[in-house]
Amino acid sequence: MIAVLLMLNLRAQEEVPEFSLVGICEGKDIPSSYYTLHAKHDGQSIHPDLLYACFRVTNTTKNHDVLIHHDRFRLSTSHLTEDEILNADGRGGCGMAYVLRRLQSVVMRPGESLCFFTECTDEVFTTPSVSLLGTYSLEGENGGTRQLNQPLKNIRKITFPDADFGLIKVDIRREKDPHSAPEVPFYALTLRCDSDSAGYFLCNRQYGCRAIAMIFQLREGRLSYLGTFGSQSSKRGDVFHASLLPGDCHITKPELISVSSVNAPDPEYQGMMLPEDLSDIILIPHEGGLAIPVNENDGEDFSDIPDEGLTGS
Repeated sequence: MIAVLLMLNLRAQEEVPEFSLVGICEGKDIPSSYYTLHAKHDGQSIHPDLLYACFRVTNTTKNHDVLIHHDRFRLSTSHLTEDEILNADGRGGCGMAYVLRRLQSVVMRPGESLCFFTECTDEVFTTPSVSLLGTYSLEGENGGTRQLNQPLKNIRKITFPDADFGLIKVDIRREKDPHSAPEVPFYALTLRCDSDSAGYFLCNRQYGCRAIAMIFQLREGRLSYLGTFGSQSSKRGDVFHASLLPGDCHITKPELISVSSVNAPDPEYQGMMLPEDLSDIILIPHEGGLAIPVNENDGEDFSDIPDEGLTGS
């Protein structure tokens, strides 16, 4: 009996992400630029005439990456036993038999908060008991696959705001990369959409929907280009605008900063160390209609461009 109580207590203390239902919408209302629709290698098809549940996942753990795949979740309008939840399958099913592979999932770092979409029917509006069922994985110590069976209340239809430029706040911080030497300068971006409207940022499709940001140094009203966070590609269609919804927080994995040929000490150099004091660093996660050249613009005068609060910290 004591052993059972200890096990229950450990489960209650276990760090798990938070799941919440944002609402129900039609496929045609889902922003086609939304980040999680592009972030998985296997893609996701949204049908304009079908209903979708939009649910938010917030990684509130301190030491685990959370792997989320939209096909491992569904809304249930019936009471299921634990065994039935474990063995559920089919489109949108939550079968434990599926192994959540990293490349097929959106990998959410601690502190990230993003929305996902799973197909549903209009029964959710008329059934008194509705639950979000699914499985997800935790990476790290004591990780593994977890199941979710969460009752839902206040189910409602929702619409999404239009996306615009300049609404995402972005910060940069130095981070260690577990696969690289400690002295190699890796950095991570935190992109937040704190406004009532959605915001755009640049992404690279070729490298798993990685965020891109231009890095400038502001001195005496002039912006000097330092480098680019994330990998840009000259291949047509690789770089595109992704969007975040209000309340979203996307935290990138550690990346190198590419430098321009003007600043690079040699042609093979792929990373640079930013100044320790980041107060004069300006991060621009989108071009916002500006033709910002990636090379040979060191010292160009951008004094009339508002920084939109996009400073490093």
